[in-house]
Amino acid sequence: MSNTVTTESRTSSITNTVTVKVKEVKSAIAFLAAGLGLLTVSILNLLQSLTGGAKGSVGTFLTLHQGIGPYSGKQVLSILVWVIAWVVLNKSLANKDLEPAKIMRWSYILIVVAGLLVFPPVIGLFV
Repeated sequence: MSNTVTTESRTSSITNTVTVKVKEVKSAIAFLAAGLGLLTVSILNLLQSLTGGAKGSVGTFLTLHQGIGPYSGKQVLSILVWVIAWVVLNKSLANKDLEPAKIMRWSYILIVVAGLLVFPPVIGLFV
């Protein structure tokens, strides 16, 4: 009888571990999608700077509202990338046996690169 209790305890522990890991992977995927959204803002900002600022071709394309200029397009496109990436990555990766730590490392890399690409001294290296 004690073996049955031990077996049930182990099964419960394994089930809880798998559930926690799936939740961690889904959380890491959310961070990865956010990193992709931030990288989108950074790349659009860099492209705008390279093509003549707010009056250049990319700046004109990104201007969805005259009041705030190209920033409106950057935000709309980055939110679209973020949501689409989150849905696609969640559907394709959530049920796979992945390490959340590896996904988070890529998320951190994307966030750092995105932060650097909006930093004026770094932008000055390209423009």
